[in-house]
Amino acid sequence: MQVQYVVDFVVRSTADPTSAGAHAALLRHVQEWLEFAHDGVPDLTALTADGACVLERRDLGAGMPSLSGPGPRQLSWHRVGTATASAQRIDLRVPVHGVPATHVTGVTLAFDHATDVVTVRVVTGREAHGGWIAPTPQSFLRRPAVVRRIVEDRDLVVTAYGRRVDGRRDDITTPAAGAVLVDALRRVDRLPVLLVAPTHRSQLDVVDAAAAELPGLANVVRLSSKAAIASVSRGIDLEVPLGGARLVWPHLEALSHPRYDDGCLDPDSDLVADVLSTTAPLSVVSRGIDVPFRTAERAGRALAALARQQEVEAAVARGDEHAEVAALRRQLGEARAEIDQWVEEAHRLEDDVSSLTIALGQVGRRPAPVPVDWHDAPALTPDDAEPLLEFLEQRSRGHLRFTATAARTWRKSGYLHPAQMRSALLTLGQASVEFAEQQGTITARLTDWFRDGFGLDVATTDLALTQSGRASFEFEGARLNGVPHVKLGDAKRWSECGRIYFAYQSDPARFVVHHVGLHDL
Repeated sequence: MQVQYVVDFVVRSTADPTSAGAHAALLRHVQEWLEFAHDGVPDLTALTADGACVLERRDLGAGMPSLSGPGPRQLSWHRVGTATASAQRIDLRVPVHGVPATHVTGVTLAFDHATDVVTVRVVTGREAHGGWIAPTPQSFLRRPAVVRRIVEDRDLVVTAYGRRVDGRRDDITTPAAGAVLVDALRRVDRLPVLLVAPTHRSQLDVVDAAAAELPGLANVVRLSSKAAIASVSRGIDLEVPLGGARLVWPHLEALSHPRYDDGCLDPDSDLVADVLSTTAPLSVVSRGIDVPFRTAERAGRALAALARQQEVEAAVARGDEHAEVAALRRQLGEARAEIDQWVEEAHRLEDDVSSLTIALGQVGRRPAPVPVDWHDAPALTPDDAEPLLEFLEQRSRGHLRFTATAARTWRKSGYLHPAQMRSALLTLGQASVEFAEQQGTITARLTDWFRDGFGLDVATTDLALTQSGRASFEFEGARLNGVPHVKLGDAKRWSECGRIYFAYQSDPARFVVHHVGLHDL
């Protein structure tokens, strides 16, 4: 399975201090989540043995559209561990609409009576069938509804990295509160934080939607006064744009923090989807294996191995060779199964080590970064892009260049959201500086690099453009491939499909933009 999203929580019940209370509440939420859209859901409290069943999807009406396709929905469950420490994995598999793949949502509930700790892990991913290779539509990447049910239960205390998670935003109103937030942001043992600075009430819906969509991936903090914004921006040396947002990773000085400028909090913006698509893939890497499940599994195997050893010893004591051979064969089978699992895990860890080694080597060759101030960038008006483009070329030290046609295509485009286009161009400028600092070398996929580091949705293919023969252009004596492009929405109306087409070079390390406007190149 290609895992796409992982969240881990520690859960405690306010009504029952033992692990039994929290475990029962979590099972109830999983049951209600499944029953909301399906018939035939078994009683999860009675699932003591492994099993599976087929569920029937309920008709939720036109107001509840589904991204899944027709076909059977499989529910399976698997329990491991001992009487005192166990884990239960519940998987729901549904077909993906229009493609040969299955969307998987897995919930692991683990508890330990000795420590009275209950954990829940929610994973989503995709299983492709028949060798099919293609990306999952971004619209299918979303927070599973079971997460919202759990974090919004006021009878449960749900925490991540020791901090309570409840699906609501935090509000910072004064410089004093901002100073406390700055101290928290300087900690590395925390979730990413999405700092938002809305300028009017209509933007709060997007802020609250982000808080509800990102539990376990990022905390959402609203800076509700200019004094609070200034206090936090100075404290962490990162500007939080008025009317915009900033995604602040742990390790403030070591990382580039995606910036979302004016317009990102408007009701029709893609902020929530952008932040989710940025943080969800990183959660898969950082959360690693399902530790509580593996721990309970090892405890169960240790108990089973002890039972098998006792069977062998009893057979030897009786002189029963047949029973001794049968017990040894069971021991051998269980040991082989465990080895197979650890070999698979070792291969995954080897891949991680290789990727991290390459990344570490690239860091060692980077020149020391030179800070760039972007805050006084000119506005982007519908009929004149020149001031902004000149500013970007100058501030990026030539790492972001524009052809003579770029300003003309913008003036003719009629794109309806110039504030969003300005924000994307500023972010592309920041990316160009980072690209140059990496000496024009990116070890990750280009699309992942833009998404994870800068929150930009970049595509590297355009079949229509390639077939038209206009995929390349001349710039300063070089023929460049102009297919890569920043995507600003895939709206139904043509006038809302914003695009920035550009080429990239390693020597000199720079991006060259040849089209700013609509998807009509």
